[in-house]
Amino acid sequence: MEYLIDKSKAELIVLVKKLQLEIEHQKSADLFKRLFDAIPDAVFITRIGGENPGRILDVNIAAERQTGYDRKELLAMNILNDLATGVIMEATLKEREGELENRESIRFTEKKRRKDGSEYWTDVLTIMINFNNVNAALSVNRDITDRKQVEATLERERKLTQQYLDVAGIMLIALNKEQEVTLINPKGCEILNYHKEEILGQNWFDKFVQDENIEEVKRVFNQIVSGKIKAMEYYENPIVRKDGSKRIIAWHNSILHDSSEEIIGLFSSGEDITERKQIEKKLHKEMNFNQTLLQASPAFYVAISAEGKTIMVNETMLYAIGYKQEEVVGKDYMTTLVPERNREELSMIFNNLVQLNRPSLNENYILTKDGKELLVEWHGRPVFNEKGEFDYFFGLGIDITERKQAEEELEKHRKHLEEMVNERTAELEEKNEKLEYFNKLFIGREFRIKELRDRVKELEEKISDI
Repeated sequence: MEYLIDKSKAELIVLVKKLQLEIEHQKSADLFKRLFDAIPDAVFITRIGGENPGRILDVNIAAERQTGYDRKELLAMNILNDLATGVIMEATLKEREGELENRESIRFTEKKRRKDGSEYWTDVLTIMINFNNVNAALSVNRDITDRKQVEATLERERKLTQQYLDVAGIMLIALNKEQEVTLINPKGCEILNYHKEEILGQNWFDKFVQDENIEEVKRVFNQIVSGKIKAMEYYENPIVRKDGSKRIIAWHNSILHDSSEEIIGLFSSGEDITERKQIEKKLHKEMNFNQTLLQASPAFYVAISAEGKTIMVNETMLYAIGYKQEEVVGKDYMTTLVPERNREELSMIFNNLVQLNRPSLNENYILTKDGKELLVEWHGRPVFNEKGEFDYFFGLGIDITERKQAEEELEKHRKHLEEMVNERTAELEEKNEKLEYFNKLFIGREFRIKELRDRVKELEEKISDI
């Protein structure tokens, strides 16, 4: 933008000097007029000092186009009162006149008003001249409304960018090709625990990065800013804070270019993931422990996706069914491991589990690779994701095939024993009946013998008396 302004100024000065040269030498009124009207920017010749300062003495054709007034209307106007959008104080006017007396030219921007009431910005370059024996100012007015709008847009974007930098919850830094920090936001200062002034201009890698691969990191950075390789979109590395402690930062990078598309540095946004990394490390340990527990458990563990695919099987179950991991995981659970006669019933159980969202206990058969069937007692439940959508089934199974067979054998023995007991009971009842019969016979004979004895004794006593 400064380059364009300087270029514009130079062009205006050249035009003004040409015009001044023609006026001073008065080569030809006709030539002057042609040159005057050929200038693409609006030119005003206005009175300086005296009565009615600012009165328009002459204008070119471009001034008519720019303002919307014709020449006759403009020559009856005062540039300060009729075209300016604001009142120019007398002190300001005298200050400008004083500058003209002491300098070759003065330059300023000014907002003016057209005939239709619309406002526009002009870049004004003014020199002092003598016009028909009157002290006058020759002003070249270039319409810079579009540029002003662009500048206003850029300024808004700059302010928005600055606001983003100030409130962003992540570290934002920019490095030049010499690896020096050229920009850092407040969050970055907070993470590093340095003041901004202590960071800007420092070599990023030497001061804030301590890594056993630091030289390799520098080499990669130099290759990126030299255009030899593309920027790494994401990487993680530890940074060193002022107190010597370290934080792990996850970086997203983009290359910075100038207006000519030359690489001038690297812009990176960094998120402090130290706590997350610690949690992940802890979770990783817990997962490893849980995985070891699952694999070492004598029970079966299986997970089945909402689509019915097997997503996890532990080693105990694989060993029991005779399959390898790749032969089961990713395959349809029902068609791979469930006998056809049980599939419909098991599907109904799964559907009920999802609807009720509670643990269940059921027994069903699974097929081994060699076609045998194992009876498994399953303790299962559905698992839902954070959106409340059904995600997968998780089941813990106990192989009860042998127990069931033993129970069936025991049932057979129980029935056989019951039959034997019934048979023995019948035999005993029959013998008891016979014993009762003989017992009755025996008791009756004993009674009769006793009666005979009593009778004999009675007769013996009578005989003795006789």
